[in-house]
Amino acid sequence: MDEEIIASFVHEINNSLYAIQLSVSHALTDLEPERKTQLLEGVLQQIDQIADLTKKLRDFSRSSQEISEIEVKSFLREIISLLAPYLKRKRIQLNAKFEGAPIFIKANLNQLKEEFFNLIKRTGLGEVGKSSGTRELEIKITEEGDRVIIEATGPEASADRFAISKNLSSQI
Repeated sequence: MDEEIIASFVHEINNSLYAIQLSVSHALTDLEPERKTQLLEGVLQQIDQIADLTKKLRDFSRSSQEISEIEVKSFLREIISLLAPYLKRKRIQLNAKFEGAPIFIKANLNQLKEEFFNLIKRTGLGEVGKSSGTRELEIKITEEGDRVIIEATGPEASADRFAISKNLSSQI
């Protein structure tokens, strides 16, 4: 996994840990029971957030070389959710609307994850030096015969794509 993506996860976990530390410190000094309850509920929410991020990272990083059937739209929604801290840190707004019937392919899940991450990086970060604001990145899925095309259009109309055969784990 890319070091920047890992750094984004660590940053999010660190933010939650700081919030927990602050809440516990206040709970120890605050004498009002109702306020203590509020602070401790906040701690539990932060712990749940850390647990969720950790689980997503663990599940994502498990390597497998096997070919499996993957529903492309659900897969992309999951990966986009996983990338949320990274995208936020890089000030990238991802626009992705996956409508219509499910699209199934047979592919190596890890290879597909890597291809999608690289696609995001190539198109979404291309104009980093030229823009200080949020950059928009649009993701589209199209079918062409026995192939599924995943395309990203980034800042200043930079575009990139990759294709996957529906029946094999091949990139075109």
